[in-house]
Amino acid sequence: MMNKLQDLMTDQVPVQVIVDIDDTLHNVIKGIIKNVGRNYIEVLRPTNQDEKSRYATDEVKIIVPIEKIAEVMYYQKT
Repeated sequence: MMNKLQDLMTDQVPVQVIVDIDDTLHNVIKGIIKNVGRNYIEVLRPTNQDEKSRYATDEVKIIVPIEKIAEVMYYQKT
């Protein structure tokens, strides 16, 4: 799985990471994988309007533990 995530990172393929969270069913993060570690991935996504005005930034980097990833969806032209 880590090799496929690294391939998606180097190709900068847009992905949807579905995270399994204990208190809710699922959380979906849409963005581009920026880093793949041994037990985590970093997903870079654009900010929403509230985050943009509050933090004055255009991108948010989210660190997701590998064990919390339920599914990774990506669309790639062949």
